[in-house]
Amino acid sequence: MTIEALFRRHHRQVWRFLRRLGGPDAADDLAGEVFCVALDRLDTYDPARGSERAWLYGIAVNLHRGRARRGRSRLRAVERLGGARPQPGLDPATQVIERERREVTRHRVREAVAALPDEQREVLVLSAWEEMPYAEIAAVLDIPVGTVRSRLSRARAALRESLGSTSEIARSS
Repeated sequence: MTIEALFRRHHRQVWRFLRRLGGPDAADDLAGEVFCVALDRLDTYDPARGSERAWLYGIAVNLHRGRARRGRSRLRAVERLGGARPQPGLDPATQVIERERREVTRHRVREAVAALPDEQREVLVLSAWEEMPYAEIAAVLDIPVGTVRSRLSRARAALRESLGSTSEIARSS
């Protein structure tokens, strides 16, 4: 395994993961650093402990945590979602109202995810956006699978409590 091959296979995924954890600025700053650390520690990679992706995500999580510990500005946890495209057949006023409702919902979801403790947010992002199985999340974060399950359960409960039902979100706009 070479660092060049690792980079070609995983850079985009690592960057996307970091973007979801801390925003595009964090991803830009840290994605390259992940592969620098990987290059320095290439001889420590053990396939028996997990996949290349899990190893690289573990490095990414540690770098992201270190950045937060050093007191740098708090970055958004969830990528900013793009605006809606016009829908043929709907009148423009209805489209504007719907776009505003969706933006209010996106904003509330971003705030709710950003408010989660780091440990819960990391598990949620790995599960929901990276679609990793629990065992791989456990390898990335170097925690037991049971801890993954409990953190994910607490994150989901906190989001339900914070966001309420979908109809509540729509009514608030």
